[in-house]
Amino acid sequence: MKKLYVKALSGISAAVLAMCSFSGVPLHAADTTEAPAEVAISFDFEGEGIAIAADKNGNVPELTELTGTPGSSVELPKVQLEKSGYTFQGWTYDDVRGYKPGEVMQFPDADITMKAVFMCDDYKESHTLTYLVEETDIAVDRSQLPRKFYAPEGKFISLSLFSIDRDGYCHVGWDVGDRYFLGEQCIIMHDEDIVVRPHWMQMRKLIYTVGDADRIVGATYMEYENYETMFTNLQSNTRFSRRGFKLTGWLCDYDGQIYPCDYYYTMPKADVTMTPVWEPINYKLLFNPMSGSSADIMRVPGTTDTTITIPECTVAKEGYTFKGWEFEGKLYQPGEKYLVEGTTPGLGYTFTGKWAKAEENETTTAAVTTAPVTASVTADATSNDCIVLGDANLDSELNLADSVRIMQAVTAPDKYALSDEETAAADVDGGGVTNKDALIIQKFLLGLIESLTDA
Repeated sequence: MKKLYVKALSGISAAVLAMCSFSGVPLHAADTTEAPAEVAISFDFEGEGIAIAADKNGNVPELTELTGTPGSSVELPKVQLEKSGYTFQGWTYDDVRGYKPGEVMQFPDADITMKAVFMCDDYKESHTLTYLVEETDIAVDRSQLPRKFYAPEGKFISLSLFSIDRDGYCHVGWDVGDRYFLGEQCIIMHDEDIVVRPHWMQMRKLIYTVGDADRIVGATYMEYENYETMFTNLQSNTRFSRRGFKLTGWLCDYDGQIYPCDYYYTMPKADVTMTPVWEPINYKLLFNPMSGSSADIMRVPGTTDTTITIPECTVAKEGYTFKGWEFEGKLYQPGEKYLVEGTTPGLGYTFTGKWAKAEENETTTAAVTTAPVTASVTADATSNDCIVLGDANLDSELNLADSVRIMQAVTAPDKYALSDEETAAADVDGGGVTNKDALIIQKFLLGLIESLTDA
């Protein structure tokens, strides 16, 4: 039983965090509300004395509506507005978060209207924005905090990029009431003082475990650390391996939901354990009587943890008596019940016929042919008594060369004719040697199918 522990990187750039926030509020992947295909951002600058300023060439630009898909990025127009006695600051849709002309933002999940924000040039009163750290476990010199900021109503204040270290946490921005902002995002000053506090993200464990599942091959446990409310990709379907089963998803103990492999998951404010969702494999069990013809190979369907009946041998071999079917060193008789418990991932089932010479009562046993890349051969490779399925060049290995050998034989049969033994090995699907057999071998080598008989 193997265990693996992994710790995520602790540094998070402002650029990455910006992708997770619209106006300081995280966009959660778990939100299943269906967003519209397209949303609009419109601009409201109606008012006495407000006009669009001419550009450096003396032309007055247009200020038109923006459209796009929710979550996609857009650059706000670099258009400046004019109003006598006021300075144009930028735009807001909620009177809290300010957006400067030319700033990049994300389209929300509904239409919004951006309103122009102006600061009076002849202001009479200022208010303060103060940075405050109240946590007692932080070793920080309070004198090094960003200075108190004085500003009039309507002023855009760009919050500091100052970062504070704290064990087990990441400082990602600043809390203002129930909102949080990233560094360099703007807050609008109103007619009251503002206090901002560090916004912390705590490290949380994301644990992967196979639980009480049996027949596990390799690792059984994996642990990551991620920051809460941040996105992370769940593990792929190859993270754990189980004989006879495919990993099709992850069951989350935090919310009871099943998530697809590689899902873009949002870490909650708690440790999370993911366990695999297993699906039994549908096999085609091969019964190769070793007659020298691939057409005699029988394919019996069987699903993991179900029982099949061992078939009768339908061919005769001159001078020999059929003794049974051999798999993994054990002999099975026709009519017996066999429990399909699953093979090592990547391998399939091949039962080979065992024969005894009628006169001398000597036995000949064929090699088991389930190895996907290197076949174990116990007899002369040119003998009909030892055929590795897919091994078209009879070199006792299953690789790309076998696929090439098949395509050569199909394309130029006169020049690259297959012997009887090569034909028996090359006919993977039992329908005669075609380019399809070459394609099946390629898919198997790439891991796209579980075994040669799955195609």
